[in-house]
Amino acid sequence: MGLRILYAAVVGTQPDINPNPYTIDFLVARQIATGDNWWSHPISPNAPLYQFFLAAVLLISGIRIWPAIILQAVLGGIIAFLIYRTGEKTMGRGVGLLAALWFALYVHSMHYSSILVRDVLVALLLLTVCYILIRFAARMRGALLAGLFYSALVHTDPQFIWFLPAIVLYLLFFATKHRLLNIHSAFLFLATTLVLFVPWALRNYRVYGDPIPIGLEAARYFNAPVPGARVPESTAPATKVPPIGHNSVELWRAARLRAVPGGEPPWSLRHNLISIAQYGLLIPFFLLGMYLSFRKRNTAGLVMTVTIGGYYLIRALYGGSERARGLIEPMLILLAFYGIVNLIVYIRARQPERSP
Repeated sequence: MGLRILYAAVVGTQPDINPNPYTIDFLVARQIATGDNWWSHPISPNAPLYQFFLAAVLLISGIRIWPAIILQAVLGGIIAFLIYRTGEKTMGRGVGLLAALWFALYVHSMHYSSILVRDVLVALLLLTVCYILIRFAARMRGALLAGLFYSALVHTDPQFIWFLPAIVLYLLFFATKHRLLNIHSAFLFLATTLVLFVPWALRNYRVYGDPIPIGLEAARYFNAPVPGARVPESTAPATKVPPIGHNSVELWRAARLRAVPGGEPPWSLRHNLISIAQYGLLIPFFLLGMYLSFRKRNTAGLVMTVTIGGYYLIRALYGGSERARGLIEPMLILLAFYGIVNLIVYIRARQPERSP
């Protein structure tokens, strides 16, 4: 938490790093906090939870920006602690400790913790849902908690609505060895999720005449028109969907060595070195961790592997970037150190014993 606060104060305030700290989400949250009638009038097409989170902070702090940035640093620290707990309980204390320390020093996470965008909260909620499914899926309260945090996740970033069938199938067939208990857990999870979708659906029905259960931005993940946002074909700008290969490269790249024609310039040497050292070097161990998760049938590793794979499919269709990868980097780091620790154990076991 301290490192992230320090980064925000020293690096995040530089104009070339963060030219405008007043993001769209912050401006919307300020309108909500100052009494804008958001319940009956359009205010933002984005999912509402992160904006309400910022609005609550602004109400308490007197509409000041720094308390919100500091609280985001706290969320980053909570992610590090949750990484440790997940690794400690399911992969070994060494895995949890090393992964948490690596994430604590992870510059990519520090950077987005200093910018008022929803990425840090989404990463925390996504890891929390996985942790609950790994540790508490066999209990009824685990299904309720999973439904609660999953609803919060979808109301923060609607793309994870695609995870709903996978979670239900996991609870039905893999949560426990008892079919009836699995059915109960899946029912409780689904019922909790659907009930928590109702309030915002009612609000959207009042505002737009359409009971969209999350946010208007969710429409793009179902190729549905957004109410009140149709553009005549004659004036609509031509859009080109990036191909899957391009999105895949952008999601997983460790460095940019040349400029994009007519677009983004090449990254600086400093940026490339940081990215290669903190992310690129982990890629082979991340792949090893996924392989060992299947070989050893490690539940935590399998859940995180499937989560990362499902998220990759979404971003391959809707656009990949370094920022988009940040949502799954806590799990990527855990799997990487799961591979590293197991590799060290294997090498030590192969070494001949020394004579007294």
